[in-house]
Amino acid sequence: MYKLAEYQSIDAELKAIEQELSANEDRKKGIAAKKFLDTVNDSLAELDRKAAEFDNAYTKYTETFRKLSETQKEFDNVFEEYSGEDEINFVKKKAQELVDELKRLEKLINHLKEEILSITEQYNTLKKKTMAAQKQFKESGQKYTEFKASKAKAQEEIQVRLKALEKDIDPQALSLYKQRRADKIFPILYEYAGAGFCPHCRTEISKLAESNLSKSGIIVCDNCGRILYNNK
Repeated sequence: MYKLAEYQSIDAELKAIEQELSANEDRKKGIAAKKFLDTVNDSLAELDRKAAEFDNAYTKYTETFRKLSETQKEFDNVFEEYSGEDEINFVKKKAQELVDELKRLEKLINHLKEEILSITEQYNTLKKKTMAAQKQFKESGQKYTEFKASKAKAQEEIQVRLKALEKDIDPQALSLYKQRRADKIFPILYEYAGAGFCPHCRTEISKLAESNLSKSGIIVCDNCGRILYNNK
């Protein structure tokens, strides 16, 4: 297992570069900008839908208000046409109902004006944010691409060293190692000193597992998936 331990030591250099790339601020800014841009069209579409809904309602209510206002004018001199008290009271009741409905419509129309103004402000704000995100995505992407390229040579050199070492490592052990590397587990390989527990996660190692370790020189921790080896 010495060669696999050496392999992990070299691989740690590659892992350090990967972590440096992952932690890069321009990369994070680019990801944040892309996440916003991926969802902004849905947000804009929802604002468009609401704007159309409020606009249709505004048109409908203002037209109804206009017609009722014209009807109200007809009541100005209508009382002169009636002499009976019951008739006059009936007309007054209808006139008051008309006034109440006009007040209700006026309130609805004013509310719709506020909603339309709010939608417009939200839309303009979202468009500004979209333009800023597009700019950030482009600029951060360019900077991160340059930073990543600056690390490419070092990565290639490490990968060459790893490849050269692979021929001296047991294929089964190397396959186990690569599987865990793909699962983003690191460090992967630990020497088992016979203390009865995994040196990484401290989970107890069974007697059966210890027996298998003595026979094969390698086992996998059931809890954390680390590879444990015995140099004895």
